[in-house]
Amino acid sequence: NESSVCSTFGNCTALDTCSCIEGRFGANCSEFSCNLKRANDTSGCSSHGTCVGQNECACFENYFGKFCNESSCYGVLSNDTAVCSSHGTCQSFNSCSCDDDSFGEQCKLTCPYELSEYPQIATGRYSTLLVSYNNSFYIFGGHIQAITYFDMNTQKIEIAATSGGIAGYGLFFGQIGLNVYMFGGASYSKSKYVTSLTTMTISQLDGELPTGMAWGASSTYLDGFFTIGGLSSTSTGLEKISFYNATTNTLSEKTTMPSLSFGLGADRIDDLIVIYGGATLAAVLPSTNNLFYYNISSNNLVLKSYSNGPDPLYYMSVVANDRFIYIFGGRKGNNQYSDEIHRLDVDNVVFKSLSKKLTTPG
Repeated sequence: NESSVCSTFGNCTALDTCSCIEGRFGANCSEFSCNLKRANDTSGCSSHGTCVGQNECACFENYFGKFCNESSCYGVLSNDTAVCSSHGTCQSFNSCSCDDDSFGEQCKLTCPYELSEYPQIATGRYSTLLVSYNNSFYIFGGHIQAITYFDMNTQKIEIAATSGGIAGYGLFFGQIGLNVYMFGGASYSKSKYVTSLTTMTISQLDGELPTGMAWGASSTYLDGFFTIGGLSSTSTGLEKISFYNATTNTLSEKTTMPSLSFGLGADRIDDLIVIYGGATLAAVLPSTNNLFYYNISSNNLVLKSYSNGPDPLYYMSVVANDRFIYIFGGRKGNNQYSDEIHRLDVDNVVFKSLSKKLTTPG
């Protein structure tokens, strides 16, 4: 019955046995806590401070609040509705997590995002490759023979480098580290090139391709990238999947594939490349809705069955995210253009048509 029993933070219920009040720990209830977490548990102060007393946190720089769970993003408090441009949440100091329809460092940009003014350099079509580097998007190709970039801070499009004799569209490409390797394209050149993202210089590599090639799909993997389908310089289908090794500067065939390989779309999830659509070179350019899974490890190409997928398409954009593949727009066999966005659950092979539409079909 002494007042100091169990460090004044519990009841003595039996010999040398304390029943501590909520938030106190230890044999004699002498250990304090923050937010009901023991003092040595960093999550008690939101991993942004040190628990120095009962529910008393010493917060690190740029964090505050009782449990150090508040901060700021770009000068706006994390609990302010205006934080992250009102299109996201401030996860930690100067780190915004944007809503699904927004992007950018401060979530200022919404998707679809339209520039109010387009420089002349940005009017080329059939742009081939988009690379994110140094808070900018670099655009390789289009009908212009140049590399342009969209600066996320200034929201302007500028020219980064001219690509000399490289055809601006229909290229095969892959980003390996801070270098972008590319070859082929609408000119059906056999030359191979590499672009440094740090210096924006383009250099021609030694050797040539066995044939000119264009209009297929590419997928980066380890120290190179896969080329999937396409057309040769003799306007015949490249009915194969090949791998370009950037280290050895060599292109080697991996497996054959069906002839509907012109304008197809593909992207990779781990060791699996998902391939959709494509067209033949017949007069009306009939397209297909074939779906293939190519397993890199086993070098096995499998045609998959599914339901509720997009119309037969070619020239669409295919992007992987998590365990899903997103298909944006595309051209239909009747020379019409799609404004739809479809999502493929890769593991269950199930398509879903999303309610959002592209502002411009294509």
